[in-house]
Amino acid sequence: MSHDDNYATDPTFALFDDVVIAAAPTGGITNGGFETGTFSGWTTAGTTSVIGTGAHSGTFTARIGGTSATSGDSNTVQTFVVPSGKTQLAFWYKLTCPDTVTYDWATVTLNDNTTGTTTTVLPKTCTNNGLWVQRTAAVIAGHSYTLTLISHDDNYAADPTFALYDDVVLN
Repeated sequence: MSHDDNYATDPTFALFDDVVIAAAPTGGITNGGFETGTFSGWTTAGTTSVIGTGAHSGTFTARIGGTSATSGDSNTVQTFVVPSGKTQLAFWYKLTCPDTVTYDWATVTLNDNTTGTTTTVLPKTCTNNGLWVQRTAAVIAGHSYTLTLISHDDNYAADPTFALYDDVVLN
């Protein structure tokens, strides 16, 4: 859009070329195992890293939160479109949470951008058992979703909390 005030001595115009509307990737989850060693395909906020130890499978895993206390939420987010034939989102998480869910937690939300609904795939959880746990959620082919993997820490130095996430896939 271009606007001109119709004053003869200062004409205003704009040229537009190669206009593209970006859409969510249609191939499903990008880099769900973090095997690029990076957050390629993901957007991060707060304290996040891809580490090469302790993965559920493969070499790399996402660590959301830090090994030192952090303040508030850290997360990684990806928006994607579910390919035909896929009906389920699955991921694995392992939590280091030496506190209580009152102060520290991990949680995962899945927003269906097509319908405007949000599912809490992992409710606020605080465990320190060292086990990988799988979570799943139903998805609809052709719908756009935003997946948010979160770790929350209250910044208390004696009990830093972080979550490892790995093997994010569509089945």
